Amino acid sequence: MNYNMLKTFNLRLFFVFTCLMLFSCVSNNGNFKSKFKKKILKDKIDSTDSKKDNVSLFISRNDSLINLLNEKNLEYENLIVYLSDKIDYLDSKVLHVDSISTSISNALVSFQDELGLISKSYNEISQVTFSDTLIEVSSIDDEKFKRIYIESLAFYQNAEWEKSLKGFQYLLDSGNVSIFLDNCQYWLGEIYFKMKKYHNSIDEFNKVFLYIDSNKKDDSLYRLASCYILLEDEIKANEALVNLIDNYPNSEYVKKANKLLK
Repeated sequence: MNYNMLKTFNLRLFFVFTCLMLFSCVSNNGNFKSKFKKKILKDKIDSTDSKKDNVSLFISRNDSLINLLNEKNLEYENLIVYLSDKIDYLDSKVLHVDSISTSISNALVSFQDELGLISKSYNEISQVTFSDTLIEVSSIDDEKFKRIYIESLAFYQNAEWEKSLKGFQYLLDSGNVSIFLDNCQYWLGEIYFKMKKYHNSIDEFNKVFLYIDSNKKDDSLYRLASCYILLEDEIKANEALVNLIDNYPNSEYVKKANKLLK
């Protein structure tokens, strides 16, 4: 009886021990799985943190590169502005030089014209002094015509425009028939040109063409072109220059006309 009870007790004890062992194994297995899961999670977290750090580093490097590019872009923009200013400055210098060159050229042409006019005025004084081709009329005699003509040219040479103008106008109004009347008419145009009354000058130069045998037609065309140029009437200036070149190819003004023609 006691043996059977002891055997039963031992069996129960073995069963309890076995259960405890099984429970312990199950519990240890659960802890192991939990720890394994935690380790996996920790590794993932560490990996994510590492990737995050890499992304942050990439962003930082990218920002640095963008800042560098912005600085370079600003530097290049400043360089472009500087070069553009230099180009504008050089363009202005070229225009200034061209302007000076044009002014010098125009001044030279004007000076040459002045010399030519002075030379012609002296030649005309000589022609009047030694010519007996003047046709005498009752209103004014030959000697008086010569004297007034020479005086008027002298006034012109001395830039006494009003006196010169008055003298030549007097000769034109005198009613004389003279080979020098077209010259008187031409000098009226020159006087108004010197006075910068270009519209009046144009009117007087156009009257020269009323004298059929005038030797002042090419001179008048050249001066008409000069008046229109100064009045900025390019069309009429070109018309006068073309007329001069086509109809008076041997004129001393043809070379100048070709230079002025636009």
